[in-house]
Amino acid sequence: MPEQPIDTLLISRKKIAIFCARIDNWGDIGVTWRVARYCAQEGHEVVWWIDDWQAAQSFVARISCPPTLTVRRWHRSAPTAEDRDQVSQVDAMIEAFACGFSDPWLAAFAARRPHPPRWIVLDHLVTEPWAGSVHGLSSPHPRLPLDAQWCIPGFEPRCGGLLREPDLLSRFAEWSDTEAAVFFTRLTPLSALSYRRVSLFCYADAPLSGLLATLAADPTPTLLFVPPGAPRQALAAAGIALDESPQAWPGTPHVWQPIPFLAPDDYDRLLTLCHLNWVRGEDSFVRAQWAARPFVWSPYRRADGAHVQFAEAFRTRFGGHWPLTDTETRITDAHDWRLALTEWEAWANHAAAWRETLLQLPELGQTVLGMISPTVR
Repeated sequence: MPEQPIDTLLISRKKIAIFCARIDNWGDIGVTWRVARYCAQEGHEVVWWIDDWQAAQSFVARISCPPTLTVRRWHRSAPTAEDRDQVSQVDAMIEAFACGFSDPWLAAFAARRPHPPRWIVLDHLVTEPWAGSVHGLSSPHPRLPLDAQWCIPGFEPRCGGLLREPDLLSRFAEWSDTEAAVFFTRLTPLSALSYRRVSLFCYADAPLSGLLATLAADPTPTLLFVPPGAPRQALAAAGIALDESPQAWPGTPHVWQPIPFLAPDDYDRLLTLCHLNWVRGEDSFVRAQWAARPFVWSPYRRADGAHVQFAEAFRTRFGGHWPLTDTETRITDAHDWRLALTEWEAWANHAAAWRETLLQLPELGQTVLGMISPTVR
């Protein structure tokens, strides 16, 4: 037999199903897309199941799927005959964000022969220390021969870690002015490199008053990129209504630039090329940290108020005294924002050092594949 490369001998190709239930924003789809692409690029066959088919089609139209990744509509109530045929072939199923399976789906999984697939519950990102004590725990089904194993993304060394593609550092590397200028021609008719640049990807209830008051009095020309949906609603609540064209901010040297919803890789580039990024939820939150730029985070709102604890736990990890999470009092204080602008370089250096810390954490994609099979790399 011809000698094979060592990687070919070690990698066990798996058939993996990733299930995503879209709740109310794009973060669920964004995170599961990155995990699905990661697994496919590692040589595995991946089927990405999404319940919100209209949102899935809109998202997929903006991306390029690896040849071993397919997208299917997830009929959550019960699998069709074709769905059951697909499930009978999978080696592992990833239940994203504990979205839950109906009894007919669980029965289909349990019926796989010669044995049921591995069941990984990929939970939400956890900022608190308990993530390390829960990651890897199993939860047997009370009736069926299924055993769910929990994968907890987070910032603890013993948890699942953060998604970090093999080319991540090159993806977030500094761009030349020429490369950056070409990218910005797709977003604005203005000379973006002549401005301080801010991206605003917050929730509709984000407390923008402190930032807006500070910018209104700041003489540095600033170009603010605003995608559709919640960010524009937040601005409208502050008395700033946008259409689809660049809009001067009266009485200031600043310009509002509405932009379309970007594909994940393009959003990564925007984060890298902005001086400040206001992000939200999980996906953009993690990507902003890889971009190593100053950022403000809006955690996903929880009715029980738990998001305040999540934000405080992250604040404790990150350190520094800049406005960082929109649950803090300082986020609405113009004085704190003025201080942040005067210490911009220190904030940026701190963000870059923080990224170096994150590089020591487990890589989430490898964690997931390792839970599916110890031989998978």
